Amino acid sequence: MPDGNGQGIQTNLRRYQDRLAISGIAVIAFAVWHTIKPLLYVLYRPEYVGEMLNLPLEKYGEIDYAFYGMLTVFAFDLMIRMYVGFSAAAESRGRRRGWFYVIVAIILVCIIVLFTASTLTDFFSGLATGEALRASLLVDFLSLLSLLDLIRSAIQTKRLSALLAANQLEDSHAS
Repeated sequence: MPDGNGQGIQTNLRRYQDRLAISGIAVIAFAVWHTIKPLLYVLYRPEYVGEMLNLPLEKYGEIDYAFYGMLTVFAFDLMIRMYVGFSAAAESRGRRRGWFYVIVAIILVCIIVLFTASTLTDFFSGLATGEALRASLLVDFLSLLSLLDLIRSAIQTKRLSALLAANQLEDSHAS
């Protein structure tokens, strides 16, 4: 916690700015992984799309449409996560002050929690098994942690920046 003086606030602000930058980079890295992983599944196992959509074998001709739909969703997800990560990195350098990316990060956390809960339900019920699923759950958990750290660091950065500005304004009026 800041000790009330400008130096302590600046030290804590710098610490949270560093964490914000690191979290932003982590969100970007996980965004790339979340896009590459399903594409690799489809590349090496084209029937994966049909299995995922519960299509019977005779309807696998419809996979092309599903594949393009999946590509669109993955591209959208990548863009959103990249926006959050780059916005956090920009704010850590003092180039951004908005709250929108923090709100988007909170929405992403909710989505990840829902999907991870669904995956865990499948895992514990025996519907989904394997090492790939365990690795995927681990990556989803780490992605969730990086987003939570990003949100906390962004809020603290904004709070400490405002506190520092108020202290500097107070000091300039006192002089």
